[in-house]
Amino acid sequence: MKRDKVIYIVVGICMAIAVILTVPVGIFRIEQISHNGGDALERTEGLGEDVIVSQLFTPQADYIRSISIDLHCNEGETPDGTLHFALRNAAGEEIVSRAYPLPAIANAGFYEIPIKHTVKAGEPYVWEIYMTDLEGCAPYLSCTPRGIVSPVENHTMTIAGQESESAAITRYIYGRRQGKVACLTYIAFILWAGAALTAFLKRVLSAQAHCSRE
Repeated sequence: MKRDKVIYIVVGICMAIAVILTVPVGIFRIEQISHNGGDALERTEGLGEDVIVSQLFTPQADYIRSISIDLHCNEGETPDGTLHFALRNAAGEEIVSRAYPLPAIANAGFYEIPIKHTVKAGEPYVWEIYMTDLEGCAPYLSCTPRGIVSPVENHTMTIAGQESESAAITRYIYGRRQGKVACLTYIAFILWAGAALTAFLKRVLSAQAHCSRE
């Protein structure tokens, strides 16, 4: 009996540690960052309302956590309106769509857009942005010098249908979803808890039966 109790306690401690490491600490999280922030030497012209900027890229992993862009206005200017972001696959299907108020994005440096979507590494995708209800300044997008396309993901950038010799300053953050690891940990924890509770109830019932016989 004592040995069983020790085993239950040890297993329970291990399960509790596994749950803590899986979720709050995130020890099983794998993060890969790719960006070209050091190449920001140029910028696009001011992007007017409904001007679509498209950046062709090839993901380096099968799960994109976020994509960050670098949007600015001239010093002292503040835009108003809405920034629209979309991620499309090779077939042109929209798989992610976001909208943000421009004042929160312009001049904020790298603005991180949550993606949290599986993709096929090595296949072409396109992210695009455009603005609506634009007032104030026309924001511009930071980009690489002409003839330099980076990081490794980025390929052709087009602005209003015209191909550019630069690429958008971009930061890609990849990750591996914790879902399967977390689920397996939770299942194991639940099974242990169920076994421990069953063993405890058996002991209680056994003790009650013993007392009633006396």
